[in-house]
Amino acid sequence: VATAGPSGVYGSMPPFGYIPHVLISVLFPAEQTTLVERFGSLLSGMVAIWAAFKTGKLLFPHTRLFALALPLLMVLHPQYVFVNTYANNDSLMSAAASVAIYLTVLSLKEGLSITRTAWLGVALAVIAVSKYSGLCVLPVVLIFMVLAGWLNNSSARNMSLNMAVLALLPVVLTSGLFVRNCLEFKGDWLGTHTMYKTWADTFHIEARGQVSLWRTIKDSLWWRQVFDSFWGVFGYQNRYLPTRVYDTYLFLVLAGIGGCILQAFNKCRELAGSAKDKARYVEPAIWTMMFVVFAANVFAMIYAASVNLGGPQGRYLFATELPVMALLLAGMRAYGKAGRVMVIAFIAFNAVVTMFSWHMLWQLFGFQAKPY
Repeated sequence: VATAGPSGVYGSMPPFGYIPHVLISVLFPAEQTTLVERFGSLLSGMVAIWAAFKTGKLLFPHTRLFALALPLLMVLHPQYVFVNTYANNDSLMSAAASVAIYLTVLSLKEGLSITRTAWLGVALAVIAVSKYSGLCVLPVVLIFMVLAGWLNNSSARNMSLNMAVLALLPVVLTSGLFVRNCLEFKGDWLGTHTMYKTWADTFHIEARGQVSLWRTIKDSLWWRQVFDSFWGVFGYQNRYLPTRVYDTYLFLVLAGIGGCILQAFNKCRELAGSAKDKARYVEPAIWTMMFVVFAANVFAMIYAASVNLGGPQGRYLFATELPVMALLLAGMRAYGKAGRVMVIAFIAFNAVVTMFSWHMLWQLFGFQAKPY
């Protein structure tokens, strides 16, 4: 890492987000690696879509349009499509996070299962060794799995066993990497300080200390870049879509937020006047989890920016791609028939923008697979 120059900047970061790409590459001749390794991202993305399909049926059991809209919005999300077509570690991290969120929703609805909890522990372990932008999912899942046990009247023994598996399995599976980092990088367990130092040394940039969180929070340009690049900014963050595309996405997001606030207010009033029946709190708990995990993701981005470990890139929100789309759909559901029209328009708009993005990039680069 210390002597590799520019290619060693990410050498101290977890490498396992590239396991799907490596496994696929070894099946083909070396001269085809640049092309076939991209299918590792594609397969990871398909896992995330499967999780979205399963989650959609849980969240919208009586509204087929909204249930199918959840995976469709991910399939047709321009930036998400782009990220799942080149070799990167965001794809596996997002897939593992989507599976973890699906299993947590299922646990909140049906109660704790040791087998399900074990798979959830594996998903959390994959997140931890794929990309750190997904770490925001871990504490939220742990908290709401405890809540799942309480809401479904799990026994103390069952609760303790499930929580032990959920907490210990990721530690057992991933501790070797972090101990190795500590030994190799002089106490840098995560490897992030080594990465930042390598980057600063390689590009002859003076390393800066942590800056105020408030400085990032009040930076409107930072937020604009996060928003735009979440929906679609390509290349090295320099290939933009037309301005009206981002304005339309902003309108859809604001409509979804407004609907979420309206539904949350109505649900609070309903629960305030209801009997103390735990089952009535399951659905609010699920949607609260969706919001909390997204908020944790945003806070993690702000914190990373304050310690100079991440710029304003929307793909850092792909750990919560599934909750973002689910919350937007939940907000649109509040508008009744108009909301159904809005969802169909949202899907169609995504499809058009994705095809336009493909055409734009194809005109620039063609079909030839290139390493950079």
